[in-house]
Amino acid sequence: MKVGLKIYTTDKPIQLEERSFADYIEVYHVPGSSADWLKNYDFEYIIHAPHAGHGVNLASKALQKSSLDAVNQALRAADILNAKLVVLHAGSTKSKPGQADMETLNQSLSQIDDPRIIIENLPYRAGFEHFFPYDYATAKEISSRFGGRICLDFSHLMVSSVALNRNPKELIAELLKLDVRLFHISDGRTGSSEDLHLPLFEGNFDLEYFKSIIEKSECKRVTLETPIVAAIQKKEYEWMKK
Repeated sequence: MKVGLKIYTTDKPIQLEERSFADYIEVYHVPGSSADWLKNYDFEYIIHAPHAGHGVNLASKALQKSSLDAVNQALRAADILNAKLVVLHAGSTKSKPGQADMETLNQSLSQIDDPRIIIENLPYRAGFEHFFPYDYATAKEISSRFGGRICLDFSHLMVSSVALNRNPKELIAELLKLDVRLFHISDGRTGSSEDLHLPLFEGNFDLEYFKSIIEKSECKRVTLETPIVAAIQKKEYEWMKK
């Protein structure tokens, strides 16, 4: 199993250097920033394209132009760092995605068709801004442009299972039918609609089960999406590698 850690392009070099034990680094590309400094380090890199936290929404007509520009910046960063995977959040609406949202999303995706892109499942939170894809049907539809390649985020799935009133193990089994190229793992609270991204063992998720899924997968590549505290992440890394 390869276990990676997440770094932002706006982080300081020391934050990367403290994580020299990682098997790879997943780099979140902040729009307008540079990934050039990361070339000075001998890491395998994965790129995470910017998401709603930086105003990116490929399903929004109003944000389409700026969102496409931000994603293209991330793709250029992948070129610079020779990254073979680029994780992408599809988008969100204030309600369930309708025809106009999907048309905008498909227009956006048609302009960034790239073999490195993998679509991440996102949290469905009833009554809040609605992110997608959030289940097998939506993930299959959106990822079909990219050969069904996805990133399976366990925390996002746990949130979606609450709103959908679904057994999370069933949702995981369904998503595993797609071409999983990467896993994201963190802890959280079962039954919560909040995507908490807690350190491992500070919540009550069935982490042993998540780990077993990764070990059985052909992918066997997982990024720790836990708070960036090097000493704690070292212990999390060591547990994942056991």
